[in-house]
Amino acid sequence: MQPETTPTAADVLIVGTGIAALAAAERLHSAGKSVVLVDKARGVGGRMATRRLSEGNCDHGVPSFRVEGEDFRHATHPWLKEGVAKTWTRGAGIADIVGTPGMTAIAKAMARPLPSVHLDAKIDKLSVHDNHWTAEGVGRRYVTRSVLLSPPVPQTLALLDTGSVGLVLSDSATLQAIRYWPTFVVLARFACDYALPAPGWVSFEKHAKLLTIVDDRRKGASPIATATIRSTADYAEKHFEKSDEAVLAELLAAAAPHLSGPPVETEIHRWRFATVREGAAPPWLLLKGTPPAYCIGDAFGGGSIEGAWRSGRAAAEHLLAGGHSS
Repeated sequence: MQPETTPTAADVLIVGTGIAALAAAERLHSAGKSVVLVDKARGVGGRMATRRLSEGNCDHGVPSFRVEGEDFRHATHPWLKEGVAKTWTRGAGIADIVGTPGMTAIAKAMARPLPSVHLDAKIDKLSVHDNHWTAEGVGRRYVTRSVLLSPPVPQTLALLDTGSVGLVLSDSATLQAIRYWPTFVVLARFACDYALPAPGWVSFEKHAKLLTIVDDRRKGASPIATATIRSTADYAEKHFEKSDEAVLAELLAAAAPHLSGPPVETEIHRWRFATVREGAAPPWLLLKGTPPAYCIGDAFGGGSIEGAWRSGRAAAEHLLAGGHSS
């Protein structure tokens, strides 16, 4: 018989370590709250993701993001000053923010001051006991008054179901209505002479398979010649059950006219919940009939990185103000 796991107690448990979760954790930690973040992944960042490919990097999640609001612009200043982000003009005067080296660098910088970030820590059950939340995984148990749930909404619903957490009809309807587009991303390493034409970003209009090709070396994410090839959402939705080998062959064939030669190494990544197709009203959903539980993320922020950041930040402010439903 396994001994009972000693629970970790915290004021707030945050599931996920994407930018919404990290923005919320920053604000709550600065206000003196004890915060624990848990993520089933081995690294922080969610879809602000960078993967190694030999000695290179590929930003296989969000390749870059825009800054619109002054509050978010202010939040980016420390990243730019620290050198974990930079401005990248990717054509037609479009100035984006990118992480250096790689998008994950921003998430790592946000997570660094936080004292309790538990990675490779999958939560198997989330339930309510005595007006508190209990989250359980292999060798882990957390007890907290409040939770912030930042995974894609279908994963959040599945997690709530593990502990038979009942949702009121209006909340269930709101969450069930949120939908996502999938995508495939091919990570490719090339011979040292490979490069896309400056600025290193090719977009496709109405292509049956391809959305973008991004040169990660030109962007500053990789020290060697790597690129990420993204499929359209429509292609991914129609072919998501195909084998990796079949999808990889089709996407590389479609991209070949834009490449200087075949890659010397490739991987493929599947994002089932890549972009928000139908979202919910911003900036978060506070569940009714439970201890404080906020659903946050880009689904409540218009699908953008800035919207996800604002969702997490606003949920933290609301929780600090008392966390009451309006």
